[in-house]
Amino acid sequence: MNSIVSLPIVAAVPTAAPAMLASAPVTDRRALEAYASWLFYERRLLCGELWPDWENAERFVGSNSGAHWHFRGDGDWRDLPQPSTRAATVLSLVGVDWKDDRESNHEETGNPPRRPPGWPKIDAELIDLGREFEPLLKQYFDERMRWALLAVSARAEVYAKFGSDYSSDTWTKPTFAASPAQALLTKVLRRLGATASQRKMSALWKKMEPLADRITEATAESLQGLRAKVLVSLWEALPALAGGENLSIGDGDRSAESLLRATADVTGLRPMMDAMETRLAALRAGPTAVA
Repeated sequence: MNSIVSLPIVAAVPTAAPAMLASAPVTDRRALEAYASWLFYERRLLCGELWPDWENAERFVGSNSGAHWHFRGDGDWRDLPQPSTRAATVLSLVGVDWKDDRESNHEETGNPPRRPPGWPKIDAELIDLGREFEPLLKQYFDERMRWALLAVSARAEVYAKFGSDYSSDTWTKPTFAASPAQALLTKVLRRLGATASQRKMSALWKKMEPLADRITEATAESLQGLRAKVLVSLWEALPALAGGENLSIGDGDRSAESLLRATADVTGLRPMMDAMETRLAALRAGPTAVA
């Protein structure tokens, strides 16, 4: 769509006849319905050219500049010019005489087809939940990395004195909770700041859990709605242990991992996912690499 709207329109405006480029009001349903039909068949025919041997090729949606154009910038996609604002212009450029359309009844019948929840702002509530959840996820992940680094350092200090055999007397006598090794670990965790970091994680978790529950229970009918669900999946995939070096996706189920990566791709969250995995893997190399 970017190539259709931006480049050809700019190139065609100087030479095209004024009447050809005149845009109708966005409320003219003839233009909007004709545009929707044109896009449907244009996509179907183009996909047939791209993948002639693939049945139902139009079901494939690539993650590329054309897809990302609709969600460009740092703001809300709903604040960008909507398709209705360019429908008449695009139709005129390709020679569709939508003003002479007499085949469809463009009046409301009183019995409209089913529309997605929140129409015309599809997934509005789910998208708002995702917008609230995302900065919390970033804060949580940063704090989790800080906690993990401090916890690993604390354990290394305790292991140097008592060893890492949790079945030994220094870890189990008189009880595990009251053992000398555990008592020292508690003190070191507090001294290094890991205990305070864990409290911050808990506070963030209490804010995130109810949002995550609502996002999980909601039905997504748009890419931005799906994006909110991917954010929750990334949060749930974070390893529970301080030394965890990988996202835990579907208990090692390769199909679940493939699905999450694919949805992260189409929703624009793959860079975040890759950054998480890179930082988690750096735990293996120690404090310098993580920092």
